[in-house]
Amino acid sequence: MSERLQSSADTLSASVDVNGSSLSFGPVDEVSGIAPPAFHHRHEVRSVNQTFSPDPADPTSPTVEVGAKDLINTASSKGIGVDSVSTQATSDIKSATFSLIENPLSTLAILGLSVSASFIHSESNSSYVFGPNTGSVSGDASFGSLKIGGTLLGGKTLRFSGDVKPNTVIYQKDGVTITLDKQTLSDFLPPTSASTIATPNRITTDAIDISFNNAHLFGQTVTGDIAICQTSADYFTSPIVSPASHS
Repeated sequence: MSERLQSSADTLSASVDVNGSSLSFGPVDEVSGIAPPAFHHRHEVRSVNQTFSPDPADPTSPTVEVGAKDLINTASSKGIGVDSVSTQATSDIKSATFSLIENPLSTLAILGLSVSASFIHSESNSSYVFGPNTGSVSGDASFGSLKIGGTLLGGKTLRFSGDVKPNTVIYQKDGVTITLDKQTLSDFLPPTSASTIATPNRITTDAIDISFNNAHLFGQTVTGDIAICQTSADYFTSPIVSPASHS
């Protein structure tokens, strides 16, 4: 038996259901790796510009427009040190815009949600210390600038910069929740620990998470999730079937 640590990152991903029609994209620029041994995986994408609709044949159908520049994901580990092993994942976007628009081709088009941000950063870390046989996970997210508005926010405009406290909910109403630095702790597999107390051994960090739970938008029912700059890290005991890694 030995310890294995895993980390992964992707910049954009979404899975949304609109009135029974699926709308999904991503993950974009995904990387992952498992330590030991040491590894360093890095993917870069110069730009992303895409438009998504649950019904492309209907020009009045609500659309999601995504634009981003300089997307960089990394997953790395220095391997086994003197008494520990650790791994890290980071996801960065220099600038990004996200829009949810109703009836986009009409002069009466409605901007339901608008997100614009610069220098978006997310990271997740996991480490394991030999001897005491204990592991830990942590995460963080920050923004150079962040502006969120639209009819979903009742005409309000929210602005942020710098580090954000974990799980900062900036909007929650009528089935729509927007969370900054969303950190989800979970048991990826039975934790490797000398303690009999179960502790989470996996963390997923989303710089921006937009969740829909039977939300009524533009007269339609929406369920699903959109994640911007998502990273994850965990530790577990092998031998197990290892997830595939991307180099």
